[in-house]
Amino acid sequence: LKPARYGDTLTVRGRFYEVRPASLCIGYRLEFEDSTVAAEGWTKGVFVQAATGKPTRAPERFRHAFETAQAQGQV
Repeated sequence: LKPARYGDTLTVRGRFYEVRPASLCIGYRLEFEDSTVAAEGWTKGVFVQAATGKPTRAPERFRHAFETAQAQGQV
């Protein structure tokens, strides 16, 4: 890992993993132009019902988009 400074150009790469019916994790990697890693991290997201705040299955359109991207090797 190498610290980034104001004005540095970074590329942010992300990928989905641990995709489950009601949740998913997204991994992140920030890289300098020479591919040196500046930082790595992850976020866990959960699909919830707006009215109740309780976990629910991902919407069909999300599942379809994810499955399509996965089949094309984009995830």
